[in-house]
Amino acid sequence: MSEQTDAWKKLETFRECMLVTQDAEGLRARPMAPIFHADAGEIWFLSGRDGLKDDEIRAAREVCLTFSSRGLHMSVSGEASVSQDRKVSESLWTPGAQACFPKGPSAP
Repeated sequence: MSEQTDAWKKLETFRECMLVTQDAEGLRARPMAPIFHADAGEIWFLSGRDGLKDDEIRAAREVCLTFSSRGLHMSVSGEASVSQDRKVSESLWTPGAQACFPKGPSAP
């Protein structure tokens, strides 16, 4: 198994992470539920538009994700982007997402 494949397998064991973004005052972290797409080398999130994270990501695309659980700690840095594509939201939708967004994938 390659080092990269091993890292993705470890990442996929996490159900939560902290998304660290930047704003004018410094770094901001918030808990998020990652959706892994190892084949594409991507980690997606479903979130509402009511927070500041979208604006922060548009202003400074560099983000960091921190993962920690049961003695395993990982950090991933990269570039983020924001999508409001309903088809993407629908493709990522899960019963867990429904609990957080009761109006479904078409809600803002």
